Amino acid sequence: CALPIFMGMGMGMDPMGGMMMGRGGGAPYDNSMQQFQDPVVIISGVPEDTNLKNLWTLMEVYGNVRTLRRQYSARTNVIVAMYSHNDLRPMLTNMAGCPFYGSTLGIKSFAGFNVKGSHHTEWNVGLATDPNTLAYDFSTSHHRGRPSDKATNIRKGRPAKHLFVTNLSDKISDDVCRGLFTSKGYSILDYERKSDTIAIIDLESIDVAVRALCDTHATLVEERHVKVSFSLWPPHSVPPGVNPEKTAEGETDDTAANGNPENGNNVNNNAESDANLAAGSPSGAADANQEVTMDEQ
Repeated sequence: CALPIFMGMGMGMDPMGGMMMGRGGGAPYDNSMQQFQDPVVIISGVPEDTNLKNLWTLMEVYGNVRTLRRQYSARTNVIVAMYSHNDLRPMLTNMAGCPFYGSTLGIKSFAGFNVKGSHHTEWNVGLATDPNTLAYDFSTSHHRGRPSDKATNIRKGRPAKHLFVTNLSDKISDDVCRGLFTSKGYSILDYERKSDTIAIIDLESIDVAVRALCDTHATLVEERHVKVSFSLWPPHSVPPGVNPEKTAEGETDDTAANGNPENGNNVNNNAESDANLAAGSPSGAADANQEVTMDEQ
């Protein structure tokens, strides 16, 4: 029978699956106490036939993610442990309502995190690219930013159908850059090469752009790992004097952070969506402070 965990009482299992020792317990002890302090969110609406690496790649646009684990009793819900509370706000602000492989994501944070049955978690049993893998630890993966860098993810653009492609070089031609997407079946509606290192690509929809981002980010091209994120501006639309790299990677200006008000192609770019975000995520995500119950395998 799976038992809930109580901090400071006896012995139990930490949310990441390790043992911890309470005041009166004599169990082996590791660094699992830190896991309770990590910010935790639950993502709802994740299709069961979609692998965890795709979700990790999308979430890493906004912050550094440590682990992903599907909830056993509701496998379209994924419990996410992040490295820092600095990663929490960008995710909550930008990911609610994001289209994802035919579904719509919901997101909520937890003020408290107790797990029943967490000792049944088996990490990295399969590949992160295998939809049947239920739990994966990405701690040793290459993150977009350093987990220790507090300023890495101050503010990012909301999901849009415009992609911001960086870490290019003069050895990567426009044809090669376009081919990174067209070779995977994506139709490019518009394209602009801003510099040797930057390009902006316009795709059919936000859902298509999310898939393309997951498929192409970190691809090795001409000895460079191409970085793909969402662009706040469509091709040929960046206002004079605006650095597109800054607005895509951490702009603090309110207009830039909310996307181009004239393009209308950003997620949550209207009052109704913002109201929904403030009220909480859709798709049946668990309430804050609610105990997450995991069925025994």
